[in-house]
Amino acid sequence: MNIGLLTSFVIGGILLVSILAVNADLLQSGVQSSLNLDAKQNVATISTVVGQDLRKVGFRMPDTLSSVYAMDSTRFGFYGDVDDDGDIDSVEWVFLPNSDESSSTNPNDRKCYRIMNGDTLSLGTGVTELSFVFMDSTGTETGSAATLRRIKTALTCESLGSTDNQFETSAWSQVFIPINLQTGN
Repeated sequence: MNIGLLTSFVIGGILLVSILAVNADLLQSGVQSSLNLDAKQNVATISTVVGQDLRKVGFRMPDTLSSVYAMDSTRFGFYGDVDDDGDIDSVEWVFLPNSDESSSTNPNDRKCYRIMNGDTLSLGTGVTELSFVFMDSTGTETGSAATLRRIKTALTCESLGSTDNQFETSAWSQVFIPINLQTGN
């Protein structure tokens, strides 16, 4: 057998394997980028709705001290004219940290709901954390609706799919100071 021909086959084989490896890496990188984008879009969408809601806590309420009816680390319910139609709405955000979102392949996501005037919207796909910290005017944590002036919200979403059992994660956190809560004592 010709040594030159054998060397050509070996070099050609190494080149082909290298091209295939680069192609596989590019494919995995593309999948990870897509999953990362999905997680970020989920956080952006949910955080926008949360932000719009929390800015309207107590809006158009005659007595802002009675505008909050539920507050703990995974649940917040309040009254206010959220949709700006002149009617007072009831809005509640509920995160169930011990639940399993069965419609997802991600074992880490949990059930998350936004309930407005009795209509429930499930936001659970990809949500792994939604938490609330309630603070008074000095930034000290409070459990009293009467002294509530600030609401810190944290949201974490993961991708629905994974690469090598690694889920892409995106997080958001913000402190809201609803203007309608600033007039109470």
